[in-house]
Amino acid sequence: MREFTEALESSSTSRHAEERGHARNQQLTEIASLLTATFDIDQILSTLMGSALAMAEAEVGALMLLEDGMHAAVTWGLEEDVIRGILLDSGETAPEHVTRSGELFWSPDCQADPRVSRLPSQVSVESLLCVPLRNKGRALGCIVIVNRPSPELPSEDRESLKALAAFATVALENARLHQVALEKQALERELGIARQVQLALLPAGDPDWPGLEWASAYVPMGKVGGDYYDYVKGPGGRMGVVVADVSDKGVPAALFMAATRNMLRHEATQNTDPAVVVRGVNLTLCEDTERFASMFVTMFYGIYEPASHCFRYANAGHCPALWVPAKGSPAWITSEGTVLGQFQDAVYVSGEVTLSQGDLLVLYTDGVTEADSRDQGMFRREGLLATVLECRMLPPRELAGKIVQSVREFSGDCGAADDLTVLVGKVK
Repeated sequence: MREFTEALESSSTSRHAEERGHARNQQLTEIASLLTATFDIDQILSTLMGSALAMAEAEVGALMLLEDGMHAAVTWGLEEDVIRGILLDSGETAPEHVTRSGELFWSPDCQADPRVSRLPSQVSVESLLCVPLRNKGRALGCIVIVNRPSPELPSEDRESLKALAAFATVALENARLHQVALEKQALERELGIARQVQLALLPAGDPDWPGLEWASAYVPMGKVGGDYYDYVKGPGGRMGVVVADVSDKGVPAALFMAATRNMLRHEATQNTDPAVVVRGVNLTLCEDTERFASMFVTMFYGIYEPASHCFRYANAGHCPALWVPAKGSPAWITSEGTVLGQFQDAVYVSGEVTLSQGDLLVLYTDGVTEADSRDQGMFRREGLLATVLECRMLPPRELAGKIVQSVREFSGDCGAADDLTVLVGKVK
């Protein structure tokens, strides 16, 4: 009779454990569905905290995440100062130790546990349970639960809590990747808008000025760059040409470029001295520091006078232009002046050259001279000069295209890292 009774009790215990295990598995399945049904990180964290407390049959806890140091992302009835007040014999707080080691920590009696070296004074911490949160070996933080009513933590409960943590870390990583994808899409849209703005600012075609033929080549290397060029009308039949490079990218840079273009066009109609024009643009940009405080633009601006064949220019921190006379030695032409939009008291000085029939002017951005090669360093001015001298007899449009081709061939598999802008002027 006694053996029969013991057999019944054993069978009942086994059946109870089996039912409890089935219920726990069902609970984990439901929690996993909740965690993976959303990309809202706050909702995932809240679900994780509530589920962990329910599984541990506790009411007080927190989620500590490792993001530029440990911090409490969710707290349920537990202040972060209390958590930081629990020190272990390793000299770390309990969350720091568990996050670093990746090992579950359970102490049913913190007062008597030799591993616990200090407890907070403001709250009685009787028991402590910390479950690590890790994803593919990367530490994310841990679940902290204090004052769990039961003094026991059976192995199946440990495994269930570890499984919960694993589900949560996958859900958090998926949510993070989803957020990254959304941010990337938003950036792609922003860059697409910026590119449309940029292209709308560029001339529809190259002008055929009296006595001077211009041709341009513009090759964008990404969604949007900072290169800008334009042909403008000045007083008394004079004609201006500008090539510039904005320091930033994206929509702010496109707006900065649009502002610069409008300012330059206005100043060009008022003054025949390139230095005065550039100075006016700089002062106006500096006044608008609230919108454009971190941005600046480099610029080379020149004015051609058909009657005298005089080309006057001012350089604001830009690449020097290349002048190749039909007869004589080539020269790099530049003048004193720093970038636009940063220094109100900046000084700009004009320079000038007198052009003759067959002379070439080459204006460009640093995407040309700073193009990189895996074996030969940068293209530099020497590469540009060599290409122009070799192909100087070509029409301006073909010469501009040849310069771009040379840069691409030079860069090879490195590819160009910046926009390429080239303007070639030839005196008729």
